[in-house]
Amino acid sequence: MSSLDIIVCERALTAFWAAELGLEVDKTIFRGCLPAGDGVAVRIVSELTGEGPEIRKFNVQIIGRGDRDVCLSRLAACGDALPRYGAVANGLTIRAMLRRGSGGSFPATDQGRVREQFSFNLVATFC
Repeated sequence: MSSLDIIVCERALTAFWAAELGLEVDKTIFRGCLPAGDGVAVRIVSELTGEGPEIRKFNVQIIGRGDRDVCLSRLAACGDALPRYGAVANGLTIRAMLRRGSGGSFPATDQGRVREQFSFNLVATFC
């Protein structure tokens, strides 16, 4: 297995999507979990195996919460950004990011308030 650290990869993905969506890391976009309130989170969900020792490939989920119009705009922006090859974030090259499956938006509650939430799925490859 590659010596490339999964945490470093997730931080790079978060930095990439912060720039792409016009958000600020640890203020409006987060790595891993989406805290209470509005915002976006980028999380590595699982690692895909069988790609060889020099390649790391991950299932990634982008989730967000907020007003419906904001969520729909961010969901569309995620789709419009892909496919992407050779993006650099936090000094790390993301070899490829490709859409995986379908995403969507749906109502969700947050501290008793009904908000909109979205989910977008992709595969990210590093080497």
